[in-house]
Amino acid sequence: MVTVTGENPQWSNHELTLGTYGAGTLNVLDGGVVSNTRGYIGRYSGPTGVATVTGVGSRWDNLFNLHVGRSGTGTLDIADDGLVTVGGLTSIGTAGTVHLTGGRFEFSQTMLATPTFPR
Repeated sequence: MVTVTGENPQWSNHELTLGTYGAGTLNVLDGGVVSNTRGYIGRYSGPTGVATVTGVGSRWDNLFNLHVGRSGTGTLDIADDGLVTVGGLTSIGTAGTVHLTGGRFEFSQTMLATPTFPR
């Protein structure tokens, strides 16, 4: 679990993956800022990833792509004036969930998984 909180703390990295070989959690709270080139929440089958961005000034900036529930279970919660930006593709897989409660989600392209139904 990683928590970035408080006025003006920043964490930058190349590729941020939540839920690779086990559960992964990112909390961006109360003015914290996280930036990376690519983000994955629930990247591989099995693990669970959760990202929460909440509070005035809190933001998670993805320069390129953000994948939610790519193969594993991924949840993105954006609330209370939190902001998530994606410069490239936002993909939400069949095991991906985005909750938007009083925050903002800004992206350029979106790909939603095609659901499969039992026959």
